[in-house]
Amino acid sequence: LAAGETLVALCPPEAAPAALALAQTLENAGLPEGALTVLPVAAAPVCPADAQLSPPEGAARPALIVLADADLDAAVEGVARAVWSGLGQLPTAFGRVLVAEAVAEALTARLARRLATLRLGDPLDGTTDLGPLRSAEALEALQSALEAAVAAGAALIEAEAPTLPAGAYARPALLTGVAPANRAFGRPLLGPVATLTTFRTPDEAVDLANNLAEGRAVSIWSESLTTVLDLATRVAARQVFINEIGLVGLAAEEASPPETADKALRAALAAAEKAASWSALSGAERAARLRGFGPAPLAEAPSGAAGIPAKGRMEIDLRAPFGVLALEAASLDQARAAVALGNRVIWASEAAAAREAAARLPDGVLTLLPAGTPSLGAPGIAACLRLAPGLAGGALARALTRARRITLPFGA
Repeated sequence: LAAGETLVALCPPEAAPAALALAQTLENAGLPEGALTVLPVAAAPVCPADAQLSPPEGAARPALIVLADADLDAAVEGVARAVWSGLGQLPTAFGRVLVAEAVAEALTARLARRLATLRLGDPLDGTTDLGPLRSAEALEALQSALEAAVAAGAALIEAEAPTLPAGAYARPALLTGVAPANRAFGRPLLGPVATLTTFRTPDEAVDLANNLAEGRAVSIWSESLTTVLDLATRVAARQVFINEIGLVGLAAEEASPPETADKALRAALAAAEKAASWSALSGAERAARLRGFGPAPLAEAPSGAAGIPAKGRMEIDLRAPFGVLALEAASLDQARAAVALGNRVIWASEAAAAREAAARLPDGVLTLLPAGTPSLGAPGIAACLRLAPGLAGGALARALTRARRITLPFGA
């Protein structure tokens, strides 16, 4: 709508009340009549040949690729958010998990344990992880699909939950050993079920990810920057995530009001400006101040890092600091590495470990803002980063402390 398009929104009858309420709200706000039409239909009608529409609900689901060197604990949480957060009913749900044969058994065991922690119940209860499916018919269709998948050779692992609540509730589950010939491999199951298919080499993973029609997205999990950048250019997907599955989670962070967030950001930036002397310290001096900040203090740290976008590439020069960095999503290890490199950091985090770390450092070196602050971009901030949980905090961070200069494709 913001780009000037007009839309016909197709939705199942069960979802029509919410969609119609949204359309009414937009109309009340001044949206011209006809700019948005809600069409409740049981199945998508045949579209004109020249219609430019999003892929139909039955299109290939996004694939999540877990390589042998991936952080398996992080990948498990990625699967939890990608597959189970929306009960697998959304077209954007990552229903297919492609896992390296070498770690398939370990990943399966971790996922089975994670299944047992998911709580089914009232979706209006903040402690609930999974609510009911959208209808009794949807539950019956899911159960039929699971029976067919098992008959075709897959193994079903379900959470051993207590008696299900009344309603269209389905236990979260895994289908392991799903071969490409199994209909469950490419067919959207429309339920809280992840399918696991193994591969031996990254090339085979790409083939498996691409053997269906172009998918909406692919998520690649690995600690090797070279490998993920190679795979990212070869998978047929509209979006590629690295050690992440997007911005949707089991529990969305509550954003601060814009006025409050803007005031807090200005105050944080002012504090960072006063701490400019931090960047002038040597790497060894900063490392000495950082001892006890995080599990593995940097013994040696380069002077800093600066990014220069130019002609389709990003050059990171480790001889001068960025200045003031804003971190919208990061781990304690990533924040520590950014500070060790001579940067002053504004970090959207309310974790107890983050508060403890900030208290150990000079004022303005590490300033915390409420989690979920809408935007950390502002004049005076050199870069605003949203860091993936595994890659930048592990192998990449260690590489940055050893290298002098690296070059990445622009936007990586």
